[in-house]
Amino acid sequence: MNTRTASTTRSEQHGYGNAAVNGLVAGAAAGIAMLGYLLLTAGDAPGDLLTRFTGAGIEASPLMGAVTHLAVSAIYGMGFGLIWRAVHSRYGKIAQVLFGLAYGLALYAISQWLMLPAAQSPLLELPMPHWGIAHAIYGIVLGYSYRLLR
Repeated sequence: MNTRTASTTRSEQHGYGNAAVNGLVAGAAAGIAMLGYLLLTAGDAPGDLLTRFTGAGIEASPLMGAVTHLAVSAIYGMGFGLIWRAVHSRYGKIAQVLFGLAYGLALYAISQWLMLPAAQSPLLELPMPHWGIAHAIYGIVLGYSYRLLR
């Protein structure tokens, strides 16, 4: 009986490990889609938009902004993967995309009203509707991409 318990535990750990890695990849893909939308609609030159994503305490540049954005997108994707792994067993493809949308909109609300104001981020200067739509795109692509990786 002890072997069976250990085997189940290893299997669960493997499942969560895969969920985290798949979430990282899906989060990066979703971050690229989000950034693509913002590049088309935000009204900033590409270099200026990317520079807005540079984190506090880092020398601002388009390259650092792009790297920071992709890293944050991937980390949030990992969180999505782990949460979805914990609750997914009975739900299908459409539910996963809708959960991704809800996750993206929750990230929007947290960023818009808590994180960005606390950091005095230049991302607050982006038009709020575009920031919200970008997060909706992030969530939809995240949910769909994660599904493809499973």
